[in-house]
Amino acid sequence: MARVSKQFADDFSLVTSRWVSRGEHTQGEIDQLRAALRVELSPGPGLPCPVINGEPVKGWLPRDQEQRIDAYTKAFADWAAEVRRDEANSARIRAEVKAWKEGSVA
Repeated sequence: MARVSKQFADDFSLVTSRWVSRGEHTQGEIDQLRAALRVELSPGPGLPCPVINGEPVKGWLPRDQEQRIDAYTKAFADWAAEVRRDEANSARIRAEVKAWKEGSVA
């Protein structure tokens, strides 16, 4: 992708792999998202105004490249942080259950 940090690339990979593993998106959809982000994060105007049911999305504002990079970086960082919190909570719960089982067997 264009001019993004390694952290963004890591966050993008973590989030999208989670989406695919949960069945929320297909790998094909993620590939389409990656292609769209290449346009969005490259110099120039980015993607055109989205159209839904033949109507331009109300309130859509064109943004410059820096604003688009900032917005996507923040969004994927937030989503990745949520995934990491979920993983940490799951590991903590598994450890507590294991400790409880080992304590109740003795």
